[in-house]
Amino acid sequence: MAFRKKVENKKVIITRQRLSGVEQIDIKRNKTINYGLEDQPLTKVEIKGTLDAYTASVNAYNQLLMQVDAQSNSLKEMENTIGKIGVSILKGAASKFGDDADEVEMVGGTRASDRKAPVRKKKEA
Repeated sequence: MAFRKKVENKKVIITRQRLSGVEQIDIKRNKTINYGLEDQPLTKVEIKGTLDAYTASVNAYNQLLMQVDAQSNSLKEMENTIGKIGVSILKGAASKFGDDADEVEMVGGTRASDRKAPVRKKKEA
């Protein structure tokens, strides 16, 4: 099962577009403009820093998902192998001791004599 990778949120895309506009305004005015408050500056440096931190976090998140996917695939493969081993145990017991042996029942199988014959119902006309 592949986990869904995180893609950029619509808010992030819009903020990147706005950052581009902020950079153009700063170039046009030939100075860095603060779009925030005095005690909470919001310049292109702060905006870019926040977006870069977000991108790094998304990349780390997606990397972890890739590792989880690999581990999940490994577990599924091991489960399939273990399932085949279980079937082989039952078949091995039946071939060594016979289909109707107690040993077949001891490894989790059903002895041939314990199986019920299917009862078929007659069709009514």
